[in-house]
Amino acid sequence: MGSLILCYSQKASQPYELAGIHRKVYTLEELGYYLNEYLYMVDEGILNEGLCSWIFEELGMEALAGRLFRICRSCGSPEQFVMLILKSIPLYTEKELEKVASVLEKLKNQNETERKKFKADSLADDGQLEEAMLVYMEILKDIREKEETKKEFEGRVYACMGALYGKQFLYEQAAAMYEKAYEVWKEESLLAPYLYCCRKYMDKQAYETLIKGKEAYGKIEEELKKRLQDEKMKLQPAGPSLLEDLKERYRAGEMFDKQEKVC
Repeated sequence: MGSLILCYSQKASQPYELAGIHRKVYTLEELGYYLNEYLYMVDEGILNEGLCSWIFEELGMEALAGRLFRICRSCGSPEQFVMLILKSIPLYTEKELEKVASVLEKLKNQNETERKKFKADSLADDGQLEEAMLVYMEILKDIREKEETKKEFEGRVYACMGALYGKQFLYEQAAAMYEKAYEVWKEESLLAPYLYCCRKYMDKQAYETLIKGKEAYGKIEEELKKRLQDEKMKLQPAGPSLLEDLKERYRAGEMFDKQEKVC
């Protein structure tokens, strides 16, 4: 069941359409909601007097509109603009506002491709795996067109795609992504998830052939075996607790000398 968001501000007779996400909003609460959901799209474009005028004319919020106009005309930052709107809505706690400010600060110096990755990561964290995968694929397309992109960034994108495939138990596809990530980034920590996924989809002979003669793989394989064994032990039914064990022994008379045993 969805949650209910109360609107305290006036409802506009004419909606405002947010560029980029193509959403029409009728209240300040709706505006705040979409700004919060699409923080990765906050850039200089949000600083437009058309939005200020809509808040003034349609919502009748003269004081807020005036402050927003001043930010626009004094070359203020998009972060200031967004935070002022969110602070004007009596729905966000101080903790939530601090989180938004932290995200905006993080995004401030990122380029468009990096912002897209933030979007994909956010979608993945929310469980929207297919949507996240589409954005990661879009990022890889951007990377191919911009050869100056750092290999580490490209490797991280492939690794994220590997994690998404892994969450869906598509281990062969996941292994291919981790392998590609290592190929472009050369980050040793990628080998463990790569081998884990290979272990999951390959038959025993193919897997043994893969790791044979590779010292680094051998070490990781030993760690994987130990980890898998530990996980297996955790999944086994726990033995009886000490108290239950004592009760059983008491009922069987094992806790008493034969001469002291009572019925």
